[in-house]
Amino acid sequence: MSKSSLPQSGVKQDTSRQPKPCAGCGVSSHERPLLGTRNDRRRDQPMWCLRCHPRFVGGDAALRWMVR
Repeated sequence: MSKSSLPQSGVKQDTSRQPKPCAGCGVSSHERPLLGTRNDRRRDQPMWCLRCHPRFVGGDAALRWMVR
């Protein structure tokens, strides 16, 4: 088998995907890791960085996201 007949890469890259923004502060998923809500597997769910995630932010900030 010649090297030219083998595929270059087994992984097909999807160039049409856009990075998701944080639902709280709008930062890109390229800048910070984003987390969704627990046990929610939908692709269109809101994603938050650790600074804005309602599960990790206590007090008044958590209520602010529920009102939105």
